[in-house]
Amino acid sequence: MAGRDSPPPYVSLADLQRAIAEEAETDVALLDDPEATLETSAIWAGCWSRVTADDDRRPISFEAAAEPVLWDTSSVDAGTWVIAGYTWEPPQNLWTRAPWVVRVIDGPEQDADPAAALGSIPQTLQGGDSLPLGVCVDADADATLRIDWTTTDDDPPLWRPGESVALGEGSEIEVDFEPPPESWGKQLRLRARVEQGDGRSYEAHTLALLIVFAGGDDDDEGGESEESSEDGDTGGESGDGAESSTSDSDSDERGRGAGRCDASPERGNLLWFVPLVMLSLFRRRSSER
Repeated sequence: MAGRDSPPPYVSLADLQRAIAEEAETDVALLDDPEATLETSAIWAGCWSRVTADDDRRPISFEAAAEPVLWDTSSVDAGTWVIAGYTWEPPQNLWTRAPWVVRVIDGPEQDADPAAALGSIPQTLQGGDSLPLGVCVDADADATLRIDWTTTDDDPPLWRPGESVALGEGSEIEVDFEPPPESWGKQLRLRARVEQGDGRSYEAHTLALLIVFAGGDDDDEGGESEESSEDGDTGGESGDGAESSTSDSDSDERGRGAGRCDASPERGNLLWFVPLVMLSLFRRRSSER
């Protein structure tokens, strides 16, 4: 969900109709908007797949979280999927993206496309300082990694490339990102782009925005309030008793893979994430990067 708009506020038309019937949703005009639900969205068509059905939604509780979520991948396209959870609490339904990816491989592993996941980042950085970025990568030994950035002012995103580093052997790498002066006072989106010698590539996005303050000693210059920073949550906040669902998204041009190392959630824990009803969300396409 990073690097693109979050999914629609409702998974299905039935969800929306139920919310309106229960007077939890007051915007009746949403019934005529196909982009109000994931099932009817033209923008998201072909970009998502369910992990669990709507009737498998669970209450958000420790007891429900203790039960595993099973994902039958037999009918899932091979690729690198991003998992996202959906919490039902209209009108402020919540999408929460997992900080890792899942590779679904159908064939020899060496034929799979590269995959990557970015670790958590702080909300703010002082201009002139560098930020160490942890990246989990599964790619050929000849692959290179590059950190790109864009600002929230860029619509569509205008990605500025950084320097490429060789991956070599291993699945974890740390790369320093030093925001250039032209990015100071801005909110940045970061992505890691992995490119193999055979031309195949993959792009992983951070869960959060990075606010870069203007360089110097005056902390009051530039930047925006920390409260405006995004993280893995997209959408409204969730309260007690909300229903929840999970979804996964294939995040590459049909890339087939998952990293071999784990990235910890930026906040919270899997007990909060697992209870969500699951969908397989979107596949990150090259045109959306």
